[in-house]
Amino acid sequence: MHRLDETIECTGHYFPGRKDLARCWIYRERWGFATHGPLLAEEAIARSCNIFFYTMADRLGLERLCDWYRRFGLGAGLDVGLRQRHTETTGAGEQRTIEIGEAAGTVPDAAAIARIRAGGAARFETIILGIGQGPITWTPVQGANAYATLARGGVVRDATLLVEDPRGSRPPRCADLRLDPRGVEAALEGLRRSVMETYGTGHHIRYDEQTIEPIFNARGVTVWGKTGTAQAPPLDLNADGEITPEERGFDHAWFVGLVGPNDTRRPMFAIAVIVEYGGSGGRVAGPIANQIIHALQVDRYLPAAEFTQARRSR
Repeated sequence: MHRLDETIECTGHYFPGRKDLARCWIYRERWGFATHGPLLAEEAIARSCNIFFYTMADRLGLERLCDWYRRFGLGAGLDVGLRQRHTETTGAGEQRTIEIGEAAGTVPDAAAIARIRAGGAARFETIILGIGQGPITWTPVQGANAYATLARGGVVRDATLLVEDPRGSRPPRCADLRLDPRGVEAALEGLRRSVMETYGTGHHIRYDEQTIEPIFNARGVTVWGKTGTAQAPPLDLNADGEITPEERGFDHAWFVGLVGPNDTRRPMFAIAVIVEYGGSGGRVAGPIANQIIHALQVDRYLPAAEFTQARRSR
C-alpha cells in the first residue's frame, strides 16, 4: 500500500493532461503553479499537499476509504448526550416526532457507492474524499473524537457529555483499530509540524510579505492540528429566497487538533472549532482554538510555561 519511507511526488495536478482538475492548493497562477515535490507522510500533512492524499485515497479505493472513515466514528451519531426527541406540527396539521440535537454526518454507504460508480465518477469522488471533500460531512464532535482516537493510538472511546446518561442511550463504542504505531507516530508528527513549524499551513497568519503572526502562541504546550476550509452552501443574507453572486463562494472555517504539555509531548485534549461562513480556517478558527488552549491553561487543565518550570524546579 504505502511505506512510511516512501515519498509521493506532488506534480500540481493529479490527472495527466488535466491541469484544471484535482489540483494541489499551491498549483495556482498566483504562486507560479508551484508544486511540493517529493513528500513523506509527515511533510504532506504539514504542508497540506492534496496530491499526496489524492494518491493515498486512490490506492485505498472508495470502499476501503469509506470504511476507515466509519471506523473513526464518521457517518453515525455518537450519541454524546445532545440528542433529544422533538414533536413538531407539519404543514398538513399532523404531528410527528423527530430527533434533534446531534447530526450523524454522512459517509457513502454501499448504495451511495453503487450510485457513484454507476455515474462514472468513482475515481474522482474517491480522490476528493481523500482530502475530506465530496460526498462526506461530519460534525465538530466527530472531528475531535476522531483526533482523540488517533492520539490514543487507535483505541476507540467515543466522546460523551454525561458520565451517566439517564436517557439510557446506547453505550459509547469501545474498540481498538489496531493502527500501526509507526503510522500513528508519523501522523502526529505531521500534525505537530503543521502548526508548530514555520512551513506548516496552520502555523501563522501572513499579513504581508514581511509580517507574519503565529496562530498558536501558548507557552509550555505542544499542539497538533490542521486548519482548513469547507465548502458551504450559498448564504441567503436577505432571506428573500434569491441567491445573488455576492451570496456565493463562502467557506466554513475549521480547526481540529490536540494539545498536551511540553514535558510529556503527549496529547491530553482534543479541540474542534467550526465557524460557519467564517472563511479561512487559519485566520478564523485557528485563533479561537488558540484561545481555548489559553483558557485550559488559566483553569489549570494544562500547564502554562511558568507552571512547567516550577514543577521542574521542585
